[in-house]
Amino acid sequence: MTADIVHTGACMCGAVRFEAHGTPKLRYFAPSPGLRRGFCGECGSTLSYGGERWPTEIHFHAGAFDRPEDFPPTGHAFKEERLARLHVDDL
Repeated sequence: MTADIVHTGACMCGAVRFEAHGTPKLRYFAPSPGLRRGFCGECGSTLSYGGERWPTEIHFHAGAFDRPEDFPPTGHAFKEERLARLHVDDL
């Protein structure tokens, strides 16, 4: 078994610190040009999204966190692409 790799970081003043743990089991898939999705190489769970639209960001799926309720939605991504029958409240 490969040891866990830990990446740490912080905001510029140090008031916010974070850790990201990962192993070589993290896999990526490019479903279309300019997109990259991260998933578990063991079970296939969706974990992250990255792309040319937000080149300096990695978006993590809220459902992958132990407490997804700590991350309520604050906006809609691709609202204009939703199905016509889907009602989406404004945030």
